[in-house]
Amino acid sequence: MKKEEIYSFIVPVLLGEDTPEERGRFEKWLNGSRENRELFSEYKRIWQEVGHLGEYGRFDPERGFHRLMEENNLRKVRKRRSRRLVAAVSGTAAALLVVLGIGHFSDIFPAEDNLVRITAPRGDQTEALLPDGSSVWLNAESSIAYKTSFGRKMRQLDLTGEAFFDVRSGSKPFIVNAIGQLQIRVHGTRFNVMAYPDEEVIETTLEEGRISLLLPGEQGSERYMEPGQWAVFHSGKERFEYRMVNTDLYTGWIHKKIILRNESLLQLVNRLERWFDADIKIDESLAAEECHFSGIFEKESLEEIMDAIARAGDLQYRISGRDVEIFREGAK
Repeated sequence: MKKEEIYSFIVPVLLGEDTPEERGRFEKWLNGSRENRELFSEYKRIWQEVGHLGEYGRFDPERGFHRLMEENNLRKVRKRRSRRLVAAVSGTAAALLVVLGIGHFSDIFPAEDNLVRITAPRGDQTEALLPDGSSVWLNAESSIAYKTSFGRKMRQLDLTGEAFFDVRSGSKPFIVNAIGQLQIRVHGTRFNVMAYPDEEVIETTLEEGRISLLLPGEQGSERYMEPGQWAVFHSGKERFEYRMVNTDLYTGWIHKKIILRNESLLQLVNRLERWFDADIKIDESLAAEECHFSGIFEKESLEEIMDAIARAGDLQYRISGRDVEIFREGAK
């Protein structure tokens, strides 16, 4: 396959903006050989590592991607060569530019305080390294945004969706703004936050270290959490609940596990849609039913999970590609 053809679908996949046709071509290419899979893993690793560099202007996508491919070939025989990769995003256009032998990005880019956004699209997860050395794992359909000055002036970012943070200790406070409704202040720790806009609650789970919760506009009324504690904030009522939990049940997704914790059918559907990039419809007759599900899935396919759900809830389902229907027998 020519480089131009590879470029036409691999960049949209990296951006999370691929069409069904591009996704199909990409998966066919990816499964075509071990070399293709290794090549894409390398591109994805570089893309994620430099995602925090942000918007530095508009580059020509084709030229930039071709240079990336050329550099990947060069590194096989010239490993000692200095390499830099810049991810530049402008609207829906994206490019990759390989800069060779340049020690400082300030030599070629202005020191503007731009906004950086890292996203994990539906059906995928992303691990990223922040400029201060902290690590963050993004669950499906989640994103973080921060300024390129992150770590120099302050350490603050906005979160939409679900993320697990492993925060490096530092002199500057680390602050997470969860969909503008809850602020988490961190003091060197590992914790999980789930804050999807379509959910009624924001969940925070502290694995180790120390964090505090604060509502926007509040001063001097931080709510501190203990390791092993789970806190849920009911946004509509501005009410908190706390409980000691097995944190593995709330952070297992970073190990590719789907863990259901007495979840309603609607919560379950939201989880599976994000995880598998599916479109799941529930029959109206099920909307008012009080049916809850618990379980742990690790390597099961969507169909295998739907089989388990159907048996547990005495339900029926149909799958057609990415589309799923759930209904009670006799309702269809």
